[in-house]
Amino acid sequence: MVTVIIGSGQEENSDGSEKSASFVQVHGICTYDNSLFVTDVVVGTIKVVTGLSKTVTFLKNLECL
Repeated sequence: MVTVIIGSGQEENSDGSEKSASFVQVHGICTYDNSLFVTDVVVGTIKVVTGLSKTVTFLKNLECL
């Protein structure tokens, strides 16, 4: 089962809120404070997602970050 925590789930490149943004091919994620940085290698972008302190904490607890 896959749970979408950021993005619309559509494979395209668009900016937006944590539910409306989309990515083509996420390659990596990292955090700094309460921001999440997501790299999309197909389109060559780095997107910053803010306001996700609970999500970032959750990923750190899973040792994903």
